[in-house]
Amino acid sequence: MVRLAKEMTIQERENVANGNGKLYSRHLFFPEEMHNKMKMCAHIVLPKGNNIGYHAHSEDAELYCILRGEATV
Repeated sequence: MVRLAKEMTIQERENVANGNGKLYSRHLFFPEEMHNKMKMCAHIVLPKGNNIGYHAHSEDAELYCILRGEATV
């Protein structure tokens, strides 16, 4: 499968999991394309000073690859 970045839709979300500010996500793959073996695979931009609120992952896991900047998890 080949998908160009310009073909992907950017979604803007605000106050994710009761966090502050906005994040921007570009879905790389959708669950049905991966035989529902994952929930989300996306490139996410979280502007400096914004955050995602605390949330648990009891049934799945979360993986971060920090491409630029710093993060506190």
